[in-house]
Amino acid sequence: MELGPEPLTVLSPPADAVADGCAVEMAALLLGHLESVCASDDRLGALMRHALLPGGKLLRPLLLLESVAALGGDPGAALPAAAALEMLHAATLVHDDIIDQDALRRGRPSVAARFGQADALVGGDAMMCAALGQARALASSGYGADRALRVLEVISTAAIEVSRGQMMEADLAGRMDCAMAQYLRMVRLKTGALLDAATRTAAVLTGAEPSHARALARFSDHLGVAFQMQDDLLPYTDDGRAAGKPALSDLRNRRPTLPVLIAFADAAPRQRLLLQDLWRRPAEDAQHALAELLEAGGALGAARATAADHLAVALAALEELPPGCHRDHLAAMAARLAARRS
Repeated sequence: MELGPEPLTVLSPPADAVADGCAVEMAALLLGHLESVCASDDRLGALMRHALLPGGKLLRPLLLLESVAALGGDPGAALPAAAALEMLHAATLVHDDIIDQDALRRGRPSVAARFGQADALVGGDAMMCAALGQARALASSGYGADRALRVLEVISTAAIEVSRGQMMEADLAGRMDCAMAQYLRMVRLKTGALLDAATRTAAVLTGAEPSHARALARFSDHLGVAFQMQDDLLPYTDDGRAAGKPALSDLRNRRPTLPVLIAFADAAPRQRLLLQDLWRRPAEDAQHALAELLEAGGALGAARATAADHLAVALAALEELPPGCHRDHLAAMAARLAARRS
């Protein structure tokens, strides 16, 4: 069935993406920029708008824009770079939903569910190409060809690292004995690469001092780990409606998530057998019992504490940046992510 193009609408930033007036303005500018990028009146334009708008948490682009501002740069001129990161992120979500066969994303049909898997695959590829085009556009937004080329390298490298992390996650699926070092490596690739690209891009665009660039890199690294660990907890603390996607996706696909890895590593032989038995059951049947087992054994608490430790390291790294409202905004973004329930 052929779907007609969706009408363009005036967009407001999602409530969970922002918490202050400056961030609201940044998010609104970003959404307006994204709307103009995918304004074509055809099926691909409709697909891209469905994937990108009205927007999710906007974590990666807002991290980039706030980092640029914290380093004394002009976030308005950096909008193409922020759009590039959000488009790349959205493309990975489109592909993720194809792989996982998830029909929901952000509380509505996934791109694959609405447009079909074939068009979703092609559309995800197109958004990746469009993201690189946005990075190239920095050359005409005041940053010059040299910095635009360096940003293009950062973003293209991040895309490869996300792909590597996705494949590593698939290789580790079903392994409750996954080593913590392997898990962290996978997280830093699949989840952390785009956060790292956000702060690296900000450092490139502003010509940041090496110490400030290192501080931002440390911030985004540990923020990414904390973010993924918090996400790992959602199947056992959330019913899926607030998440806007099936809460059972990770469990159904037997992904190596932190609470399960902690529980298996600490379990006695009999408990390991019980964990493995639950792991093999259909996700809908196992979720409640597994959540109770993880809570009773302390694995959920340990996972929360580990995420909090990484968040603390991330926040400490910000202290090395120049003081100001944008540094405070970065800290507030991190704190909101740590408290997320969806």
